[in-house]
Amino acid sequence: NDVDAFGDQLLYPAWLAGNWEVKYEQSDIRFPKGWGLLTEDTAGVSMGAILRLPNIGANPLARWRFAPAVGGSNADWSYTIPNVLQAFKTGANLSSSAPPYRDSGKSSINPAGWSYSYRQKLTPQQVVDTQQAWQGPVTVQRNVTLSWLAGEVWRDEDDNCAVVEWIKQSDDMMPNGAAQYKVFTLLRRISPDMAEGRLRVASFLQPLDAAYIEANGEAIAIFDYKLNLRLLNSS
Repeated sequence: NDVDAFGDQLLYPAWLAGNWEVKYEQSDIRFPKGWGLLTEDTAGVSMGAILRLPNIGANPLARWRFAPAVGGSNADWSYTIPNVLQAFKTGANLSSSAPPYRDSGKSSINPAGWSYSYRQKLTPQQVVDTQQAWQGPVTVQRNVTLSWLAGEVWRDEDDNCAVVEWIKQSDDMMPNGAAQYKVFTLLRRISPDMAEGRLRVASFLQPLDAAYIEANGEAIAIFDYKLNLRLLNSS
């Protein structure tokens, strides 16, 4: 279904409203088209290339927030994405460590979406790619915009939910300037203050990628995580 660039139409269950502590546990990584199509440019390979899973392989304890909305709740991306960046130990350093995060917010400038500006540590390969001399940890300013291209939420009779989001990440650190991926989220309430779920991100090639035609529009990398959520305070 069509959504605006900020994903505001995605309505989560009302029981999610509040602040949650979320334990991530990596469960699987797959490359359905084989290793041959995988490059350093593939979303999920380099640090921060997927803001929802910015450091594949890490198993952090992060925080999410959902705001009350009519008929349910909305994800608060101004709070959640910066917390995820810091929890996954990307080296992210935002100038404001408390809401409303002066370095994140909605942008109507093309591309419209949630924009984030932060300093991130570089891997040795990223240092080479940016033509800097490797002299230990290096940080760089990173400017990223997440634009929702489509999305939908399904809820069952117990108000558990399944969410699919198609996201374009415009990023000045990516050689092609952008990446696209799908995010699948399953959340099930197991008590008033506990929930469990799964998070899957499927990465796709872009038209400028050499193997774009060979990929045939199919995902070339799939990253799976288990989630355990604990409510810290409700809204």
